[in-house]
Amino acid sequence: MRKKLFAPLVLFSLTTFAQQPGDLISAEKKMDDSASQVLQRMAGFGKINLPNNVADFFQYLVKDLEGYKLTYWTTDHNDKLVKAHGLVMFPKVNYALSTVLLEHPTADKRENVPSNLKSTREGGFILDMLYALNGYYVVSPDYLGLGDSPGVHPYADAKTEASASLDMLTAADKFLNEKGVKRYNEYFLSGYSQGGHATMSVLKYNTEKYKRFNFKQVYAGAGPYDLSQTTYEDYLLKIEDYPSSAFIAYIINGAQNIGYKQYENSFTEIIAPEFQETYKKHVIDEEGGLDWGPVKWKSLFKNDYLVYATSPNNRLRDFLIQSNVYDFHNTTPTTMSYTTSDQEIPYQNALKTEKVQRGYYPWHDLSKYKINATNLGPFSHSVGVFPWLIASLAKFNWHREGGLFNWTAMINSKTSTQEPALAFNKSQLHPNIASTNKNVDIEITSISGFDNNAKSRKIVTKNLEELKEGAYIVELKHDNQIYKIAFAKENSTKVNPSELISEAKEGSWLINKRGIENEAIHINIFDTQKNLVFSNAFDKNQEITIDFSKLNTNQYILELVSQSVSLHTEIERKPMEIKDQLTISTNGEELTLQSTREIAELLISDVQGKTLMYKNSLSSKSISTPVQKTNGVIIAKVTYTNGDFETKKIVW
Repeated sequence: MRKKLFAPLVLFSLTTFAQQPGDLISAEKKMDDSASQVLQRMAGFGKINLPNNVADFFQYLVKDLEGYKLTYWTTDHNDKLVKAHGLVMFPKVNYALSTVLLEHPTADKRENVPSNLKSTREGGFILDMLYALNGYYVVSPDYLGLGDSPGVHPYADAKTEASASLDMLTAADKFLNEKGVKRYNEYFLSGYSQGGHATMSVLKYNTEKYKRFNFKQVYAGAGPYDLSQTTYEDYLLKIEDYPSSAFIAYIINGAQNIGYKQYENSFTEIIAPEFQETYKKHVIDEEGGLDWGPVKWKSLFKNDYLVYATSPNNRLRDFLIQSNVYDFHNTTPTTMSYTTSDQEIPYQNALKTEKVQRGYYPWHDLSKYKINATNLGPFSHSVGVFPWLIASLAKFNWHREGGLFNWTAMINSKTSTQEPALAFNKSQLHPNIASTNKNVDIEITSISGFDNNAKSRKIVTKNLEELKEGAYIVELKHDNQIYKIAFAKENSTKVNPSELISEAKEGSWLINKRGIENEAIHINIFDTQKNLVFSNAFDKNQEITIDFSKLNTNQYILELVSQSVSLHTEIERKPMEIKDQLTISTNGEELTLQSTREIAELLISDVQGKTLMYKNSLSSKSISTPVQKTNGVIIAKVTYTNGDFETKKIVW
């Protein structure tokens, strides 16, 4: 009997105690900074020149920060269990915070990763710090093959970007839960450049395979989501000059090391002789760097390799195809920012991803508009990181449970007597920021954006409606106290009228809510001069019927705003025939017409259509007028001031 039980017991023991992806191995405190020490770190951010408005925002937000290097188990490209590392950082506060999984851009050196409190060009870890200072638990994986992780970094490999990130977030959950910190049960996901690609990799693999986390919002910036076609075939192969040929070298080296062979024995088989020493130094020997490659990128390679790499079928294309992350049924609210002067990652990646992912939805399902590509301006790739940073913070801050400044969390934990959270109506046609307390005045004192060199630029207007699509820092004043917030101006999506209005009943519009039934909705209506003529909020699952009978006949813009979408359409309010609003009485030679509505025009004719009397510009609910008698039937037609009309027949 014992022999029969022994094998199952051993098997049970091994499966119970074997390491699993996402298991936490260790946590090492790397940072325990006071607010003044945080500012000292900012002052030493190396070669990164912070825009003035970002630096001011950093100083406004500054507080004590704590950071830990986590070591955890994950899987490599071949599903082998390996150790990986990352950073968890957060402000030292006594109230609940939300969690952000933050994917870092391309590391120029192995050691320049979050867990070492470093980033590209020795610029510090400004992205992680600004997220933490905005009130988040920031979880940043190093990626495989970087930092203390062994092996070669499989650059832009979607599979390991996803596994390393999701396993890091799983390990971070365990670590934070063990620490007993206060948390909201919500997750955000963000990243720029390679981090943008990693962001979409995480979203794709989490949606299709892992299904571990429900991300509340995703904000990816300047990522090569379609590596094989948009980035490689349609862009790279058609240009001669490319400012970051080092990216190509790292992709080829990474692909080679996970089985997508680019050469048989040595890199010298594919690299041009004049660059072999440079390639060995920076790529093989891992000195790193982003600026060592030739601008004439094709000169880095031998001609026979270029012929191979540009042929329809090759292992480089196979690697790029398996790392495409644009084509899947995305059900998470997702924003992809791009900049139009980006010469490293073509912005068409974002536009294609938006189109393809929206294509998974029926035409009348409004939830497809949760997926958006947004233009942050005419910036280069390196400059665009700061607008992306501010815009992503704005998106997450407006949607997190703790509110814009986490005041909800502060008040609930009784650690603050601050004013209640500011309210943002989320309209992009008529944006407004105000206090939830109607007796509290909030004044916009200044708005700053970015110029083409990412330096801060003061905006002349203080009107949010006048802002172009982009990222801004808004300064507010209340009771002589200054507040600074990140603000993202996104264009409202224009849709066909039939997508928003599912049925037009007599005198009303029935609004389509498919796909956003569980969201509170606000309807705004603007006239042709962009004046707001109607605005109303509707609860979740409430049928929305808009009575347009009191609107004038005209062209209007109808805007639908929910937690996840901002849509608008042009719609015409056509004249309607009204009944039972008009009464006609006679007194001698006069007719008296009375209505519950204001009359603008009066036309009286006989049954043959001959005009007996016509008056306009009346603006009255009661009209008395002499009319020639016909001893027959006459027809009175009134047109009301809003364009509707009514007719009555009487014997006269």
